[in-house]
Amino acid sequence: MLKRLHLQNFTVFADADFEFGPGLNVLVGNNGTGKSHVLKVGYAMLETLANLSKGKVDAFELDWSTQNFRTYLSENLKGVFQPERNELGKLSRWEAQKVTSIIAEFSNINQLQMSVVLPFQDSSLQVVQVQSIGNQPKPDEVENPLFIPAKEVLTLAWISRLDERYKLPIDITYLNLLSSLKPLALKQPKKAAAESLVKLEDLSTWHELVYDKRKSC
Repeated sequence: MLKRLHLQNFTVFADADFEFGPGLNVLVGNNGTGKSHVLKVGYAMLETLANLSKGKVDAFELDWSTQNFRTYLSENLKGVFQPERNELGKLSRWEAQKVTSIIAEFSNINQLQMSVVLPFQDSSLQVVQVQSIGNQPKPDEVENPLFIPAKEVLTLAWISRLDERYKLPIDITYLNLLSSLKPLALKQPKKAAAESLVKLEDLSTWHELVYDKRKSC
């Protein structure tokens, strides 16, 4: 899906070009060299592309347009990277007074290429510019990506309920992964466990009957 990613003056990268092939791709590097940043940028781009190609983002119907792509990509980048004061300019390298840009190429999607320019060290809340080459992808051409972090996630399922009411300062990749796990069906309990559950239900029913009889007396 993601064929190429070119990062200029973005976080730790002065100028980095990544080419991806079909199947499994592996990034190797020391701690703090930006491996997770590469994955998160790709995730934010693919998540934006997938939702807008289907014409729906969250509960809103959005058509394919540069403005909608810019707006939703801005929200995805902020949600994934959690920049200071929610400013995209904080994702620019402080050492270089140059344009911060992301170029992404996608395979098998009408030769689609996206060029994104981020604000440099200012309070802008949105991506400055988006240029695209290629037509709008068909809904079945783009699948929603999943980002699986190194940390254990399943025990954080309770966070999903909080997110429905509160704005949480947490990486949205966790929330999106937990949301995708909701439709999974539970396995049937083992035979021994099923028998124990039946006994507990019978015992609970018996106690309720005894309690009701005592009340009637």
